[in-house]
Formats: sequence, structure tokens, C-alpha cells
Amino acid sequence: IEFKINEDGNGNLTAKMISPDQSPMAFPVDTVIYSDGNIKLDVKIIKGYFEGKFNSDSLTMSGNWLQSGYSFPLVLNKVNKAEETKEPQKAETSSLYKTEDVSIDENGYKLNGTLEVPQSNKQVDVVLIIAGSGPTDRNGNSTMLEGRNNSLEMLADTLYNNGIASLRYDKRGIGANKMVNESNLTFDMYVNDAVEWIKFLRKDKRFSKIIIAGHSEGSLIGMIAARQADADMYISLCGAGRPIYSVIEEQLKNNNLSNELLNKSEAYIDSLKQGKTIKDVDPSLSMLFKPSVQPYLISWFKYDPVKEISRLSIPILIVEGTTDLQVDVKDAELLAHADRNANLVIVKNMNHVLKNVPTTDRVKNFQSYGNPDLPLSKELCKNVLEFIKQ
Repeated sequence: IEFKINEDGNGNLTAKMISPDQSPMAFPVDTVIYSDGNIKLDVKIIKGYFEGKFNSDSLTMSGNWLQSGYSFPLVLNKVNKAEETKEPQKAETSSLYKTEDVSIDENGYKLNGTLEVPQSNKQVDVVLIIAGSGPTDRNGNSTMLEGRNNSLEMLADTLYNNGIASLRYDKRGIGANKMVNESNLTFDMYVNDAVEWIKFLRKDKRFSKIIIAGHSEGSLIGMIAARQADADMYISLCGAGRPIYSVIEEQLKNNNLSNELLNKSEAYIDSLKQGKTIKDVDPSLSMLFKPSVQPYLISWFKYDPVKEISRLSIPILIVEGTTDLQVDVKDAELLAHADRNANLVIVKNMNHVLKNVPTTDRVKNFQSYGNPDLPLSKELCKNVLEFIKQ
């Protein structure tokens, strides 16, 4: 467990908690109280609470951690400040490549993206890269995770180096785009945005084939948009092969939740599947089921990836990694079996952010989510390039 505590200019304390065993995402700390050496940290979203004392000699905080009715002694050691604030060095930046800032207007909302177009005297293929779930930007980085992995930027750079153009973009409310009201978002909006980007690429005479590459949640968005906008080829990167509620149920079971919380989560999912919102959500499950995201979940739950991919009649590549902690190899197999046009590639030791991580240890695996120096899986790049060029 790690706490990052900050003080603003007015003496107010804020903090976030990082616990890779529980989630790759940081948890907000609702209350931070420090007085006369006594420290209190309240993390309501996981029913966690730390109370202890700060020792200025040893630079430690010693006390007790309480969570879901259990209490444990906990000693927090201060990280060297130089290490704590050091910005990780970026592996590859798009400044090394010829990029164009582009945008489209979708019903009055401006969406921003980056085009990488290699120099060529003839038309080149172009890949529309669609990011995964949550606040993930065009480069594959999430504001809810520590550090950057730059996976989608690295994919774009790999394509560029092999004579293939790409367009990657920030989703609504992410990166360079204007904030949006979370409760107004729906899954279909993301599909429509992808369709508009495909239309944008169709108008550019520099491009020949248009290939969709969707990562994680972007896999489902991409396969629906590919059919609606007549894309030429489709690539699924670590995409689910089951309705997302089935994946969420499995992930919750793997997080060692109590039977009480599992029963509540199943009831919430059943309600949302029927299009019904939930008024009173258990605080321990609010990260997933808070009222503002329920309309989005309802719109997402209605799609079955197997049914959607079976409706495609274009060449398909499905790629999954053996050390992916969020999507299983069986998901890729379900997608491949649903469409006779599909090519299935299982990449040994590739994890969810497309990096070579030969371990399923949650802590070590999640560390790669914030490591920009770790390159993309070479086997992934090889198969994607061969698929497009063939």
C-alpha cells in the first residue's frame, strides 16, 4: 500500500492511495487529517481507514489499517523525495515522427487526435487506433494510473516506421477534449465518434485501406464502428469476447470480495441489464456502480461482442496475451470462433497494455502500466504488420 500525500498553498492536505493487489487504479482519499504527529486517512471507496503516528526520526507512520471489518498493524515508510517526484523518462515520443494535430466536430463537440503519416509518393494504409475503457487518452495512458505506458503511441510509431499511417484520438472528456458530464455519456456516443473519424479518414486522399484497431473496450467500439462505416480491416487488441457484465463479474470474483459484496454486485448487474438504475450503492462498490456511470453501463451491457464480430465480413485479426490480467485468452477464442474471417494470435507473455511481462503476479504486472521505457511486445508488432500488409 502506498499513500501519496500533498499539501496545497493554503495548508490543505490531499492524498491518493495505490494498492496494486486491489486495483491498478489509484483510490481517492476522502479525508486527510494531520495534527501533532497524528495522521488519519479515510478511503471510503474501499471502506479503508488508517490511523497512526508520524515518527520524524525514522520517517515512518506506524498505526493500524482497518478495512471491511478487519484491522491490521501497518508501518508506512517514507519514500526518498527525489525518487518520489522523479518524472519517468519517455521511451519514444511522436516528436521523432511527422505528426499532424487534427480534430472533428461531432454535433457541436470537438474531438482531437494525432495523425502520423509516413512520407510516400503513393497512397498508404491508415489505422484508426481506439483506446480502452476509463479515462484513457490517445497514447494509452490513464489519469487513474500512476505513470505512463504510452502503448498506443508506441503502436502508432511502429506503424509509421513500416510505412503505415495512423490516427489516434482522445475520447470525450479525456486529454485535449473538453470535459463532459459523466452521467450523459453512453457507449453509443463512443461508437458514433469512431464512425465520424472513419469518415474523416475516407475524405483524405493520402489513404487507401482503413483499418480499425481497438484496444480493450475499444475492441467492441471498433468492431461496431467498422461495420457501420465500412472499414476495410479490423484488429482486436485484448478485447473481451463476452458481454462486459460477464467480465466484470469475473473480475470482482478474482478480487476476493466478500460473499455479501459479490451478491450485491450481482444484483446491481441484473438491474442494469434490465435497464434499471440503482439508487443506493454500497460504498465499497461505488467505483464501479456509482449513479453517474450507470447510464453508460446500461448502454454498454446490451452489446455482445460475439454477435457483433460475427456481423463483420472483412479480414479480422484478434490478438490476446497470456499474461493479461483483465481479459482472458478464452475471450479471444470466443471472438475467433464467431467469425470465419478471423485470424487468432495468442502472444506469450504479453499483458493488457501490450507489453512483454512474463508474470501474472498482480503487483509486478501492474507496474508495467506506468513504465514508458518498456517496449511493445515484438510478436504483437510482427503479427499486426503482417496482417495489414497481407
